[in-house]
Amino acid sequence: MSASAAERVAVVTGASSGIGLHTALGLARSGMRTVMTGRDRARTEAARRFVTEQSRSDRVEIAFGDFSRLAEVRRLADDLLSRCQRLDVLVNNIGLLSPKYRLSGDGFELTFAVNHLAPFLLTNLLLERIRASAPARIVTVASEAHRGNRIDIGNLSRAHDWTMMRAYGRSKLCNILFTRELARRLDPGEVVAICLHPGVVATRSDSAAGLSNWDGA
Repeated sequence: MSASAAERVAVVTGASSGIGLHTALGLARSGMRTVMTGRDRARTEAARRFVTEQSRSDRVEIAFGDFSRLAEVRRLADDLLSRCQRLDVLVNNIGLLSPKYRLSGDGFELTFAVNHLAPFLLTNLLLERIRASAPARIVTVASEAHRGNRIDIGNLSRAHDWTMMRAYGRSKLCNILFTRELARRLDPGEVVAICLHPGVVATRSDSAAGLSNWDGA
């Protein structure tokens, strides 16, 4: 038997603004325990208060992690596993659109690191808990911007032909390829893995940090 809504747990990454914020709000309104992740404590706490007030739920929590650093992703996964005995829904929403070429703390092109490597790692670190909570769902926010892009496995940083939209499109293509392979490997009766294009959405900008539309703020 599936768990009741009150027992179920949803994790939404990049939930301090935009798509992630309103996804968390919808899940909280459904009665699920909802964990919102972000990298800025003040903004994430403000988002939690908003969701709590709007949903009238006392089961809204926050967790912190900088998705540009894989060690932070591992720490976040440990935190989630320690506090959540079940994980019914994982929404990989975090997204970055960087206006200039930059490397992550681990030496990967920043957009690729935040948009693909971080959710890839987080999903795999949480996967056994998600499977144990079946029926469960993994939802990854992708984009139509993936169209026309190709992946060069031998040169993932690709400084020579980098543009903001190429980097973004390649990262979203990776989201889709990962989701397709994950869905193939999982039993859909236990865990459904899907991705989606949410439409063109005007999310917040953080020009001071040199980042645009990073819902992981």
